[in-house]
Amino acid sequence: MKRLFASVLAFLLVLSLAPLTALPASAAEKVVYVKEAATGDGSAPDKALASLADAYKALGTDGGTIVLVGEIKYRAEFIAPEHTGTVTITGKYNGSDYEGKIYAETTKHFYCGGPTVFENLKIQMKSTWVIRACFHHLTFGYGVTVAEDDGKAWPRLYVVGGDNGPSSTLDTAQDTHLTFLSGTFLEIIGGPRLGAPADYTGKCVVEFGGDAKAFKIALGGRSCKSAPVHFGSGLLVLDGGMVDCWATAHDSMTNGFKGDVQIVLTKNFNIANSFNNPDQSADHTLTDKEGNVVFYGISGASVFNGYEDTTHFANSELLIDPSIKAAVDASGKVKTLGFTAIKEYTYTGTFGSGTLDGGSAPVVTDPPVVTTDAPAQETTAAPATEPVPATTAGEVTPPTGDLSPVLFVISGAALLAAAAMVFVKKREN
Repeated sequence: MKRLFASVLAFLLVLSLAPLTALPASAAEKVVYVKEAATGDGSAPDKALASLADAYKALGTDGGTIVLVGEIKYRAEFIAPEHTGTVTITGKYNGSDYEGKIYAETTKHFYCGGPTVFENLKIQMKSTWVIRACFHHLTFGYGVTVAEDDGKAWPRLYVVGGDNGPSSTLDTAQDTHLTFLSGTFLEIIGGPRLGAPADYTGKCVVEFGGDAKAFKIALGGRSCKSAPVHFGSGLLVLDGGMVDCWATAHDSMTNGFKGDVQIVLTKNFNIANSFNNPDQSADHTLTDKEGNVVFYGISGASVFNGYEDTTHFANSELLIDPSIKAAVDASGKVKTLGFTAIKEYTYTGTFGSGTLDGGSAPVVTDPPVVTTDAPAQETTAAPATEPVPATTAGEVTPPTGDLSPVLFVISGAALLAAAAMVFVKKREN
């Protein structure tokens, strides 16, 4: 009997003392470091890889984090390999600031190969730089600064949600999704740009907030003059930041467009901070084909004066948070003729989700009239948060599930072990 009690006691003691680290853990996210002219394997800042190409190869299709150590020179076209997991490119990691910086020396393009995040780094350009999302979710998180060598107020950084140029062969039935929380951009285009195939049948989404700045935003397309742009639907969420000239459904479309559009102004958008450029920019002539000054402000149609009537779009709606509607109405910065409906609406989506309410919100289908219906009950939108830093190479990611059942078992084992010890002592006495 004593041997039996001793065996049970030993088992219970081992169970009660088992460390939590012995529990199953999820696989650690891959992290690689990149430094100009380095020769390492990417496992640490002092063992960095030499290029973005090497970093993407090391991460593989599951994605991970690329940490830039100092300045990386961008000299040629870069087509990222396809990846299903998110790739985050950053200059800060695990509490350390590596002063990461991308210097674009030439007018070349960056092609995303999967969901991509830029955050906590500097982008410096010698001239124009174009980042093509290629129908992948592209995010500029917090901490991105953008500048050009000649000190332009609006550095020539273009971000395109679809593709750029007539040579594109990508499938235009896909959705596009751009999210901005920081950075300075000359143009943000949700769909096609510069002659790219204009028949988009997916959903174009642009989310703009934080302290991001843009010279102009075109939700659907830009300079696709060979044919009208067609797309399934479009969603532009203005949740903060500053837009200098305009935020519209389309830009420089000589043949109009077709597609359902929603432009949402959340309670975080201060219209007084945007659309305040009354003069022509010295290096960007903002006139239409008749020489008229282009409208500054928000429109659900094309930016040009000749395409503000409803024959050039299907259904464009402006949804305004009730708390800012009076300020928006008084600003004179909305082209009301560019919308089939203007309504009060409280945004309840999670910024970055690409939806209005965090679910699968459909395009509004109410009759195309300007209304002043009572606003829906306000709910607070979930705040945008910075991504949680991944663990360094070789670290084990702690489990994120509920440990209550495990702790209950361990506590019970400890109590049983103590009771067994008392019982054994009494038997011996």
